[in-house]
Amino acid sequence: MIDRHWQVQDLNARTWRNLNRFIDVSLFVRAAQPDEHGLFVLHDGAQVLRVVDSQSAGPCDLPELDVSEPRILAQHLFDQGRWERVHVIDKRHLAAVERQSQQPELRALSIDQYYQRVFHLLWDDPQGYVCLPPHPGHWNHFTLNGVRAFVQQQPDPCSLTLGVIGADGVEIGLIADLGHGAITTLTTFETFGLPQPEIALTPQGLDQLWELLSARDVPPSVVVLCTPATFEAWLTAADKQALLQSAVAAGTALYRTADVAEPSTVPA
Repeated sequence: MIDRHWQVQDLNARTWRNLNRFIDVSLFVRAAQPDEHGLFVLHDGAQVLRVVDSQSAGPCDLPELDVSEPRILAQHLFDQGRWERVHVIDKRHLAAVERQSQQPELRALSIDQYYQRVFHLLWDDPQGYVCLPPHPGHWNHFTLNGVRAFVQQQPDPCSLTLGVIGADGVEIGLIADLGHGAITTLTTFETFGLPQPEIALTPQGLDQLWELLSARDVPPSVVVLCTPATFEAWLTAADKQALLQSAVAAGTALYRTADVAEPSTVPA
């Protein structure tokens, strides 16, 4: 949930570098995954234009393909077991998505609303883009409705803070200020002044960070400190709350909310 007029402030180089892989918003729309072995069949109204194997250096050498029934073709190719995912894409459909996504009324939407609309433009045509297995409808088990529900549970205004603490200190120090149910400002631990405070993955470090956040104009609501490995596991976990609880028990994460006094306790 991002406000149309959001601001980015104090994004230090280390945090920005470690968050850079999430900046590509197509990650959340596309079905193909990094390092996945996929087959892409591009056609123009059932006339095959190109067939590409993602692990091949050039075009894929396949017998003549019948694209008159895209879903049947995709199922036939996927059933061969040679590819982890098969894409059968109509060039005309992509052109229509691009054209519709440039309409002024869509550009007036918030960022998350805009990409949700693009997602539906791309995937709601059952013949335009056929993909097996299909797009799961989430990104690492995050959904827009789930994020929206979480944000709506927070005080207004408030801040959400993530600290990923590695062997050499803070790898990600990110603060998101919320207002009216959306992110209004993204900043980093540089907001506390330079040099940045050395936050440790300890109860004392969490206390220190909470005090610094409480001195800002926007009060803290949720703060999570964790190791890089825990952060990576949390990103992909289906049950993120359970993963965080396990990490707290293992000593690789600390969690505090505005209504919980004990820093190492995760609310149920």
